[in-house]
Amino acid sequence: MEDTPSLQRIREIIGCAPPWFIRRFSASFEPHKVHVWLDHGPAFWPCPTCHRTLECGGHARERVFLCLSCLEPEAHVYIRVPYVTCPHHGMQEVSVP
Repeated sequence: MEDTPSLQRIREIIGCAPPWFIRRFSASFEPHKVHVWLDHGPAFWPCPTCHRTLECGGHARERVFLCLSCLEPEAHVYIRVPYVTCPHHGMQEVSVP
């Protein structure tokens, strides 16, 4: 997706840092809402329990988060949360910002 000043601002507000990127974006004005779909590039993720760095083992179902930094417009952020398979702690969803 082309990097425009509007997308740069949205990225700053929702805290979208690498390896995350905006895959899709839409806005509606009645009611005033912004919808942002995030995805990630190739990355290794820490186990949430022991912090061992592991490969992405897949993704949970897509979830929608309401961005509390954005009150006007209301921002909905859609993410498929990655998970890792830790040899000590099993399958774990990684922490997302």
